[in-house]
Amino acid sequence: MKNCFIEFIINNSERFGMLQNMFKLLKEEKEKDIINFRESKWYDFFDEESLMSFWRPTSQELKEYAKLWNESSFINRFFDPRLNKKWRILCI
Repeated sequence: MKNCFIEFIINNSERFGMLQNMFKLLKEEKEKDIINFRESKWYDFFDEESLMSFWRPTSQELKEYAKLWNESSFINRFFDPRLNKKWRILCI
């Protein structure tokens, strides 16, 4: 497996500390194979301003997005603004 990374700039040490704590718990739960991203505890690692960076769709919005994604051509998926969403917390 190839090692990958995300490069970023830390502009808030308190938020970065919370992110580190979240990834520590994520690593622990992954090792135990007990990760459940549907649990609300994952949201507790982010303040309200940080949560605004995530796309938190309703079930209906997710169905509509999946339908649009599947109906779009490969190239259009990357240029259609309706498919350009923020990160989903479940994707972390």
